Formats: sequence, structure tokens, C-alpha cells
Amino acid sequence: KKKKKKKKNSSEMSGSWSGWYEQCGARHVMNVNLQIDCNGNISGSGCDDVGAFTVNGNVNQCNQVNFTKQYCGHAVYYNGIRNCNVISGNWTIPNPCGQPQTGCFELNKTC
Repeated sequence: KKKKKKKKNSSEMSGSWSGWYEQCGARHVMNVNLQIDCNGNISGSGCDDVGAFTVNGNVNQCNQVNFTKQYCGHAVYYNGIRNCNVISGNWTIPNPCGQPQTGCFELNKTC
């Protein structure tokens, strides 16, 4: 008999995360609480020096993480990789009139 592989992403990833994003050469602190369901759907909320935001996205079986950080006035798109208790990668703010803003980020699971 073959055993079904359990998705461990949901239980391991749900909880509080703390880290930073880099913009214009400076690092900015962000804190977020994430909930991940058994299908890899991510939801949550957090805050940083821009303000409060919500998070929606997904994580796949290869630990690729994609989520949108939605503020009251704009959205930031995050793409990264989860390696144990760290998610790191890049963010993008689209600009329809020119070059998008981009930078890197890192989140560490705190509990």
C-alpha cells in the first residue's frame, strides 16, 4: 500500500513571521500573521512602516511562495522560496507608466 503524503506546508507555515523588505537601499521592518490551508492558500494580515495590510497568495509543493500584500491604496507582489523557517525573494510594485519598483525581502517564522 502506498501512503499518502501529507502536506506539511500548512501547519509549519501558519503563524507569526517577522522580517524586512528593502526599498531604495534601506531595510524596513514588517510583521505578518499567516494562515495556510491544506491546499496551500495563504491569507493573513500585518503591518510595516507604510501601514496595515492584508495578505493573500499561495505556496506550492516545491515551496515557492507567492502573495499579494494589499494596503489601502496599493498592492505589492511578493515571490519567494521557503527554506525551513525562512521565506526570501523579491517584491514588485507595478508602474503602468514606467519601470516597476522592485526589491528583496526576507521573513523569519517567530512562532
